Amino acid sequence: MSTATRRLIKGGLVYGHGYCDLLVSGSRIAVIGKDLASQPDSEHAEIIDATGLLVHPGLVNTHHHIAQSLLKAIPGSLNLGLNDWLGAVPYRYWPHYTPDTLYAAARIGFSELLAAGCTTCADHHYLYHRDTSPELEQALLQAAREIGIRLVLCRGIATVKGSHRGMSSTQLVPEDVDLCLQRLQTLIARHHNPAADAMTRVVVAPTSLVHTCTQEDLLILAQFARSHDLLMHTHLLEVSFDETVCRQKYGISAVDYAQRCEWLGPDVWFAHLVQVDQAGINTLGATRTGVAHCPSSNARLGSGIAPIPAMAAAGVRISIGVDGSAATESGSLLNEMLLTLLLHRTQHGPTITSAEQVVQWS
Repeated sequence: MSTATRRLIKGGLVYGHGYCDLLVSGSRIAVIGKDLASQPDSEHAEIIDATGLLVHPGLVNTHHHIAQSLLKAIPGSLNLGLNDWLGAVPYRYWPHYTPDTLYAAARIGFSELLAAGCTTCADHHYLYHRDTSPELEQALLQAAREIGIRLVLCRGIATVKGSHRGMSSTQLVPEDVDLCLQRLQTLIARHHNPAADAMTRVVVAPTSLVHTCTQEDLLILAQFARSHDLLMHTHLLEVSFDETVCRQKYGISAVDYAQRCEWLGPDVWFAHLVQVDQAGINTLGATRTGVAHCPSSNARLGSGIAPIPAMAAAGVRISIGVDGSAATESGSLLNEMLLTLLLHRTQHGPTITSAEQVVQWS
């Protein structure tokens, strides 16, 4: 073993273990214990003095829009709800993104996450359309490699203009599903690594389950994802508009529509789920579907408070996301963890959430 792959973190307060040492070998923690400097395996290891510091596992951000790191506090957008905000901020600026601006946004966003202890980012990157330059995608991947963060690239997909004020407000032409699958195949071949300690993975991630793909395309995408052992992610029920559209178009709830499209299961997680009802929660829990809770964004846009305690009780897999910095003005997962701890207490009392529980969700 080379010296460069072995590090001894000494004297810190190690989460779950008290004051002790960690010996790191390559990308894995090899030993946690007392006085590891005297152990043969620690010989020639790089010493990191963690005296007075907290040592904790890297946090995992399960929903982000890194491209929005350049769009904080846009004038005129601070008091808008989701649908108006989508047209006024992300989709307004999307056509103007170049590889250089996306690279700058990614460097900023990934640095903010790492500075607050987050080492894995699931970035829902949806800057794709018929004429998208592949250099945009490469800029994001390059920034993640340089910063050293684990990137789960949730590859956004829109095959129709949609029924909200997002892509429908632009002049961009969506991909068709065949072009999307062709590009996905190339992305997977070049950058997806299924290994447990992979630095880059790919997820099939329509921009919105309800608004940006047809039912037929969603079924095709689900089949593609599962045939390639890829996870699946998208937005759902951030606001009640998703439910309204599904009731009007299909005569069923948004969660039942997800089930019809084969978009439920332990390989699926949704961002937000703010406006889900108890029947939907029961279905999500029974299928072990997951949620990325984004409390700051939901509060900032006036979307509401996701019923996370009820979802946890029903068996929904809970995680926490920053969402885009354009809707939070912050890229810190620690901020989202603190708000998750406190926000639900305003509704259900001081015992409904605990610090230990929130850490598990992160």
